Amino acid sequence: MLDIDFKKLALAPTSLIDILCSKAPNNPRFFIYGAGTLGRKLQKELKAKGETVAGFIDNNPLLHGQQIDGLTCIPFSDLNPLPNDICIISIWHYQHDPACSLAHARALGFLHILHFSAVVVWKNLGDIFPNYAVDHPANLFTCDSPDRIKKLLNLLSDDESRVTALKILNFHAYPNMEELPTVSFRNLPFDPTKIATYVDGGAFVGDDFKRHLREFTSLQCARLIEPDPNSFNLLQLLNFPFILDYLAINAALNHELGTIRFKATGNWGSMVADGPISDCDINVDCLTLDSIGKTLPLPIYIKMDLEGHELNALKGAHELLSSNDVIFSITLEHRAADIFEIPEFLAKYDQRSSFLFAHDSEFCMDLVLYSVPVKHLKKHEFI
Repeated sequence: MLDIDFKKLALAPTSLIDILCSKAPNNPRFFIYGAGTLGRKLQKELKAKGETVAGFIDNNPLLHGQQIDGLTCIPFSDLNPLPNDICIISIWHYQHDPACSLAHARALGFLHILHFSAVVVWKNLGDIFPNYAVDHPANLFTCDSPDRIKKLLNLLSDDESRVTALKILNFHAYPNMEELPTVSFRNLPFDPTKIATYVDGGAFVGDDFKRHLREFTSLQCARLIEPDPNSFNLLQLLNFPFILDYLAINAALNHELGTIRFKATGNWGSMVADGPISDCDINVDCLTLDSIGKTLPLPIYIKMDLEGHELNALKGAHELLSSNDVIFSITLEHRAADIFEIPEFLAKYDQRSSFLFAHDSEFCMDLVLYSVPVKHLKKHEFI
């Protein structure tokens, strides 16, 4: 049996800020562990809020002593943290192990160590990741009833997925480094070597597709879909001569055909626009998954990483969701409610099983839900 503290989960979204403020020291100096793009962006936003950022910390010795955006990357030997100092773990990489960073920060003498998403909520830095649900605690109030949590767990098809869901909910309610789920290298709940077609919704520049190709050894066909013109230009340069039918498509996935307003930033922040009009907004053509998948060889694997637009796109995939030969991989990290709403939507389709993974669990962000027809379940223990 799973040990579920429903009361804690239900109360957490309204109490997170108070908890952070009560535990955090007054007028702290911040040290940012990770001098990459995310760390530099975080220090800029903190300084704009009037916070004191004392320096970067990084595992790359070539950066030690260097000035990065006007801030020193401090050699480990020069660190002497004060009791009020706060170390923020701020690394974005799929091979990063947060537990190692946590242990290292402790060994360096820091008493207060926060995951960057906790700081984003605490200091109201919502622009750090506008397309990621780092504000879970503020938004989960619509989803935090024990009955709905129980329903979500019942929709997941194995205990490991249920444990992952609870860890994610607990972490986003109480962003404590100790509660970060560990990276899962568990086998996929289907056999990737049987897949004939790979559809990549939100392909960006093709990095995910290239990384997963070694698993999908029998591909005949690939459709890579990317709305951002800048990213699409790079995507077109890819060449896979061993795939008989490969096509990159400059379009957005939606629940219906037509056009949609899109924020084309040329980076991971590209997304369907639903806020104020900005300089990078453009109109892009929309396709539905059903319109793309009609003539593709079966079985089909569909990866959906649409920066918060996943549920809308799923509503244009009724025929594919009704098929026994289409497997979906859907990211849930972009909208707080997706961890509930997408499994609930998929539950309307019979003969499907849902499995939840935290693949790149560094920020509990690369959260993937697999929806697999029973016909394609690889192992009986997944049922």
